[in-house]
Amino acid sequence: MKKDNIITTEDYDKFKQMPGNRIVNKAHVRELEKLILANGNLTDQYPIQVTPDMEIIDGSHRLEVSKRLSLPIYYIVVEGGNLQDAIRLNAAKKVWTSTDYLECYITLGKKDYVVLKEFMAEHKLRFSVGLSLLLKRQISGGGQNAIGKPLDIFRRGEFKVV
Repeated sequence: MKKDNIITTEDYDKFKQMPGNRIVNKAHVRELEKLILANGNLTDQYPIQVTPDMEIIDGSHRLEVSKRLSLPIYYIVVEGGNLQDAIRLNAAKKVWTSTDYLECYITLGKKDYVVLKEFMAEHKLRFSVGLSLLLKRQISGGGQNAIGKPLDIFRRGEFKVV
């Protein structure tokens, strides 16, 4: 497959959903929108991929967010791109695990994440149990970080040991 240069446009109507490709998940669009609002438009760094007929191979959710926020969309035309490419790209993506988040925030120096890891190791606890026990204390304490689902708090890097 040959990829051409990155192109930008605000003409969202030129893009088409590829028949058979995944349906856009509204919840994922909302989460991606929050991410972009908090961190700036990342679509220039992660352009969508389309066929020469402008069918989306990868990036339907980024396109939807760009539409909602009236942001330019960046895209790459992939010669010979097809549905099998879309399937392979999406099937090969690895979602971050709880361990990935834990190690990430430990590397960034967040001491509460170190405490969580040590607590789980010391008491031979699974992640979900260790997080629940330490977050239960945080949420019952009424701290500001108690807003949201426990796993979301953890993933955002806002986990605190009380």
